[in-house]
Amino acid sequence: MVASMVSPPKVKRRKQLAGKLLFGVLDLALAALAFYLSWWLRYELEIGPLLTEFQYLPFGFYLGVFASYLALILVAFQITRVYRLRRSTGLLDELGRIFLGSALAVFILIVIFSMYQPAVYSRLVFTYIGLSTPLIIGASRVLFRIGVDMLRRRGRLLEQLVVVGGGMHGKMIMQQVVTQPNLGYRLVGFLDDGHFARGAHFGRIKVLGAVDRLADVVQAYGVERVIIALPATEHRRIADVMDQCKAQGVGFHLIPDLFEIQLNTVDIDSIGGIPIIGLKDGGIVGWDFFLKRLLDTIMSSAVLLLGSPVFLIIALAIKLESSGPVLYTAERVGQNGKPFRMYKFRSMREDADELRSALADHNQADGPLFKMANDPRRTRVGAWLRRLSLDELPQFWNILRGDMSLVGPRAPLAEEVAQYEEWQKKRLSVKPGLTGLWQVNGRSNVPFEEMVMMDIYYIDNWSLGLDINLIIRTIPAVLRRDGAY
Repeated sequence: MVASMVSPPKVKRRKQLAGKLLFGVLDLALAALAFYLSWWLRYELEIGPLLTEFQYLPFGFYLGVFASYLALILVAFQITRVYRLRRSTGLLDELGRIFLGSALAVFILIVIFSMYQPAVYSRLVFTYIGLSTPLIIGASRVLFRIGVDMLRRRGRLLEQLVVVGGGMHGKMIMQQVVTQPNLGYRLVGFLDDGHFARGAHFGRIKVLGAVDRLADVVQAYGVERVIIALPATEHRRIADVMDQCKAQGVGFHLIPDLFEIQLNTVDIDSIGGIPIIGLKDGGIVGWDFFLKRLLDTIMSSAVLLLGSPVFLIIALAIKLESSGPVLYTAERVGQNGKPFRMYKFRSMREDADELRSALADHNQADGPLFKMANDPRRTRVGAWLRRLSLDELPQFWNILRGDMSLVGPRAPLAEEVAQYEEWQKKRLSVKPGLTGLWQVNGRSNVPFEEMVMMDIYYIDNWSLGLDINLIIRTIPAVLRRDGAY
């Protein structure tokens, strides 16, 4: 989504080179450990067929092979681009490259070793090398990422970032940076003439002024990286911003504005060698819809069946504290604007809906939403249910019925939808969800416009893996209780 347009300053390049050198030395040490461990497993522990005294080979026999393997690891990791990863490269992608590099090195090693045709050697040693190398080096990468992520979440090892442009692309990239601290950026704010004129911030992200204040902002905040998200029509201004970044030694990226089309929705073909561009079908359809519905059906059935004792305990607690129904039902807007009845455990007084208008002045949410951190309409049991999100458990019945999905946008009220801007209605193109990006990134603390941007990102980038990832991330988000009110 973001295309790099200039190399970082010399200091940054030196740091990157030092980092690659450090990883190279570490990988050599770990590859050496894997090689020795493989020899030890075969000849000392004799894991595999029993060896005779004649078949035993000391480690010194493998010294030449050992040195060759270390050289091959570095070459193979260069070929599989292990040392050319970007910030956005996922852990699975990195581990896959390490596995391919290790397999390539072992394959070449076997070929070279076979050319000498030694009288006695064990093929199992090479098998152990092929298994232990990616396992050990991969484990080191996992630990490294865990350590870096922990430091970044505590505000360390972060690169000061400013976004130039407050349009659709600018907002999308800001929202992604804020919700992914593992990228290693601290977003200090954004510059934009259109929004600066009204003094409008983007949710939690401050507008720092007009675009021509870039130089001052870079100096004031120690900015190390700039992302340019201006419309393609402002090509002169884009060029000026790039020149300013170069002059101040600041690294920058440029978001390509291809007629406001996201690259993952583009379908490229050709006719007689002439490239033509079309748009892929939007939304979650076909096989994707089947997989998502299958996951919804299996998990909702399991929760309703296995969680029935918990449902009963909650129902008894609600009835013992206050009069009224155990379940609260409300009409919500579903996919394509179709209304449905959504179920929740009642967490408020029975006359809560009638009292809402009297509390309008205490609304702590922006946009069409209504939220109060200390809503006086809540019961004591209800407050506890909301803190742990247990009030939403009956929605698994909505999921089983097909009204909702496990993952998707928050289900809105009809009165909220009536206030939507046209672009915000895209969030209605899929089924609403019990959880989603908004859930794992702060829930009620997420401003409305940011929440809509998250929903649109989810719709445009859906995959079964993304759904599973969000379901897993929901558990610690619920336990942290951020924005749970």
